[in-house]
Amino acid sequence: MISPTSSLPTVAAPEKTPEAPDAAKSKNDDEFRKVFHQFVGTTLYGQMLKSMRATQEKNPYFHGGKSEEIFQSMLDEKLVDQLAESSSRTVSEPMFKLMTINRS
Repeated sequence: MISPTSSLPTVAAPEKTPEAPDAAKSKNDDEFRKVFHQFVGTTLYGQMLKSMRATQEKNPYFHGGKSEEIFQSMLDEKLVDQLAESSSRTVSEPMFKLMTINRS
């Protein structure tokens, strides 16, 4: 008698090659560094733009009302993302090094 599963091909489980601990740590550090730089840049530049916008007076002739405020906040988010990506390393890299001294 032929069993119904005898004609199915057997597939060996892929072998997992253990990553070197240093490679895994390096990958985690790179991801952590990227997220840290983005957080610091976003926080710093986001607060800077927010306080800058708060000091501006609204011009009665050219102010677009609530819709301008909504689109202005969306523009500010894009500006913050670009500022954080382009120049946050100079600000956040020393902070990152100080923070990771105790992690090592």
